[in-house]
Amino acid sequence: MIFRVAKKMQFSAGHYLTGVPEGHPCRRQHGHNYEVVVVLEAVKLQGDMLLDFQDLSIDLGSFKRKWDHRNLNDFFENPTCEKIALEIFHHFEGLYDQEDMGLRIARVRVSEGPTSWAEVEG
Repeated sequence: MIFRVAKKMQFSAGHYLTGVPEGHPCRRQHGHNYEVVVVLEAVKLQGDMLLDFQDLSIDLGSFKRKWDHRNLNDFFENPTCEKIALEIFHHFEGLYDQEDMGLRIARVRVSEGPTSWAEVEG
């Protein structure tokens, strides 16, 4: 049996991609309303729950405070959804992938709109 909890967070930010060919529309400054979903999992509960959603909100909220209404190029070279997802994954990996907790980061999904997303799974 595997238990999972997830939390969703949204932020708006601008960026431009340098790793695409000249003339590609994403080379120009543009913005997205990003949606981030973080999924944690464990094989047993910590008391009656896996993790308090409020704790997960606080941890995820640090990224919203950092990136919301900012230019992501100030934080990443060529800020793709994949790079954003990987940064969030590593953050939660450091917080929750601890043997004594029995909890681990399972997945981070970053959507830049309703039809496009990138995902990192551990």
